[in-house]
Amino acid sequence: MFEDKTILKREDYEEPNCPFCVDQYKSNKPVKSIDINRMTAKLDEYLERDDFDSARRHLDYWLSEARFGNDLRGELAIQNELMGLNRRCKNREEADKAVARGLELVEEIGLQGTETSATTFLNVATVYNSFDEPERALEYYKKAEAIYESVNVNKYKLGGLYNNMALAYGNAGKYGEAKKMFGKAIDLMKELDNKLEEAISYLNLVDVIQAEIGEDGVSEEIDRYLDISEQLLTDKELKMDLYYAYVCDKCIPAFDFYGRFGIADELRKRVKDIYERT
Repeated sequence: MFEDKTILKREDYEEPNCPFCVDQYKSNKPVKSIDINRMTAKLDEYLERDDFDSARRHLDYWLSEARFGNDLRGELAIQNELMGLNRRCKNREEADKAVARGLELVEEIGLQGTETSATTFLNVATVYNSFDEPERALEYYKKAEAIYESVNVNKYKLGGLYNNMALAYGNAGKYGEAKKMFGKAIDLMKELDNKLEEAISYLNLVDVIQAEIGEDGVSEEIDRYLDISEQLLTDKELKMDLYYAYVCDKCIPAFDFYGRFGIADELRKRVKDIYERT
């Protein structure tokens, strides 16, 4: 299974509209909305420290608050977080529970065809792909794709979706489709002049090509795409901040794997320097 180098930020799966809007609620019960910003800010602190036990307790608390207040949108936000947390913790049973409830809430609130439903489908698909069910994942990625394209979602989100779909296609052995999707993601990142995300897509593309030709296979494309990734990651215009360090951390193993030890060591040095000064 390919390593997921894709970076999916919280804004890629949160509803852009006010999370406290209750216009679409089907229930006539009074609604007391949870403080989404407060919930996510503390959750991010736990996740940054890989403190998954505290993160789970935190989400359990806010889940009880959302249910007590009949805040269905708040609960949906939490179920999306639980999908990601349980995926990272390899807890299939709890991940499945979050998936089932998240899909149920999309129907219950009446969010079919909205950006929120699409990002929920994306999270569901990512859960299935992480548990080696790429075909099942692709069903939901395609649903998300249809909605994202119909509502003209921003290009960064669409590029993230294409990257995720490509990973699932690769895990399913559909290498042609995987390469096509990575190509679409790369084109969008070029339009956005997002060199870091473009580099990640190229490295993921390299993995797909290697899987297609076999471990002993040699490809000029692989060398070319590794060169491009190196150039993108060492571009002098890039800001040497924590985000840059985070991306480099994700990319270093790929350069090591393909014998590009020079660039791997250089990126390690940059990451170390950034963390030491911050």
